[in-house]
Amino acid sequence: MKVIYFYHMPKCGGEYIKNHIINLSNTLNGKYINFNDLSTDKPIDKLNYRYFSTLKRIPQLDDELIFIHHHHGYPGILDAFNRINELKARLFSLDHEFFLFTSLRNPISQVKSKLNYLINTEQVSGLSINKLLRDETYQNGMYKYLLYNHPSR
Repeated sequence: MKVIYFYHMPKCGGEYIKNHIINLSNTLNGKYINFNDLSTDKPIDKLNYRYFSTLKRIPQLDDELIFIHHHHGYPGILDAFNRINELKARLFSLDHEFFLFTSLRNPISQVKSKLNYLINTEQVSGLSINKLLRDETYQNGMYKYLLYNHPSR
């Protein structure tokens, strides 16, 4: 078994990678597991339960190739780190393979892309790139997302 785990960072080319993973999964007859939930009405403990229980079951699956897409709504790497390492160790003990990757982007370019997204989806108005770059809420956005995902949920 090979498990390929993609931690999708916002505004870093992740949609392209996710779509490629879905196509690979379909072409190679693999299993695609999607951890992406934008709903705000689901309690975080239910999302966490789904995530952690799914990780625990992966070594028992019969699939030769498993693709995992981890994005919004689920624990960040800080909370998931030990469980991901347990999964990796269990897979290695069974002579399986595990690969985890993400994609990063130039921080200024990423913030510009986020600003365009926020404006185009009408989530903010009157926000400029200079304001956004100086607003502490948005500083180190990729780092915060990697560790915490959406801590405000």
